[in-house]
Amino acid sequence: MAEIGLCIGYKLPLLKSTVYLLPSGQNPLPSNFPSTYLPIILKSIELDGWLTKKDVNNILEIFVDDIDSETVDFRHLESYWGEPFKTIRGYFYGKNFITSKKYDADNVVSYWIAPCFATLSIVMAIILSDRSLLIAWIDMLNEAQKRYIKNLVMVRTRRYWLCALENYDDLLALSSDLIAPSNMELKSRIRISRAYFADTDEEALIIFTRKNDIWIPKGKLKTINITGGPVVKSPSKISYLNLVFGQDSELVHSLLDELLNNMPLSVPVFISILKEYFNDIGKAGRIYSKMLTLRLIKIVQAHLYITEKGVKWYENYKKSNS
Repeated sequence: MAEIGLCIGYKLPLLKSTVYLLPSGQNPLPSNFPSTYLPIILKSIELDGWLTKKDVNNILEIFVDDIDSETVDFRHLESYWGEPFKTIRGYFYGKNFITSKKYDADNVVSYWIAPCFATLSIVMAIILSDRSLLIAWIDMLNEAQKRYIKNLVMVRTRRYWLCALENYDDLLALSSDLIAPSNMELKSRIRISRAYFADTDEEALIIFTRKNDIWIPKGKLKTINITGGPVVKSPSKISYLNLVFGQDSELVHSLLDELLNNMPLSVPVFISILKEYFNDIGKAGRIYSKMLTLRLIKIVQAHLYITEKGVKWYENYKKSNS
């Protein structure tokens, strides 16, 4: 199980071997993540208000059978679904998340929480981090978002510091350690004799540990000031057909061209063209099914038409390869 600590107040503690995630972080989170976490990522975007439950189910239905690698990139999700994944790519474009092998104890590493994508930012950091992670500030989330994050960290095996400005009672119950300003009036059950703080700088933070539901001071910590914040980057142009169909993208583009210039085509005629292009009945069937699933083509009274989305992908391919 995870080790959970609570930080109270706006001051952040300087902690060893800890990655920081906060609105003023200095680096973007990566655009890719392990494919096994796709449902969790989509749920976080739903909680941020960008997708509905129906959207999540539809994306999974379209996308899951087509995952052929260990990682998923937001570019792929944009190819399959469109927004909000193009907007997400404007905030999530880091190369890699810091790992234990790359971490420099003398160099504090921080990532920003993207505005309007707070749950997604936190979930991405949780699933990618292999070391202690500090998240500030958890009370920016609504109750449903906060509950999702708490449930996620509780089944992990890392150390998590959850920082809150106020309304931290529920987090206190989960925490084994507590960090709070020395000049802060804490609630009676965690109030410590002021004699302990007699020689303490008012700017210092005190770390406590829980012993039989009593909070005992362990020592003092320095504070850290992290300044930065999101830098929106215009997403790079991508070829949707290349990403989705790979080496078959040119042939699929030719199929769309055939349909665009000769529609409507009867289903049998289109199937015969598919077989001629791919020379493999099984593969032709899979390409046909995929084009329908992605709504690049549609059937109306036993005839095939290219859709508005199909035209967009057709034009996108020409521009990307010109």
